[in-house]
Amino acid sequence: MDINAERLMVINRTTGEIITNTLRPSSGIAKLLVPFLYTNSNKLLVGILDDSQVYDCKFVDGVMAELIDANTVNMSQ
Repeated sequence: MDINAERLMVINRTTGEIITNTLRPSSGIAKLLVPFLYTNSNKLLVGILDDSQVYDCKFVDGVMAELIDANTVNMSQ
């Protein structure tokens, strides 16, 4: 994540449901697991926000989650 971002949001772009709203990990690399249904549809809206409101937010629409084997991925931040 950008060094100026404090928060990561992932939203279902069709329903507006917030899937995650989390703080930036100290490593700057955010990893999360989302439900399987997002691997075959591009219904995710993913963005970074600056809590101090100094910098603009950035969002990407139409994101499709990558299908991975969760048993082989290191989820540590």
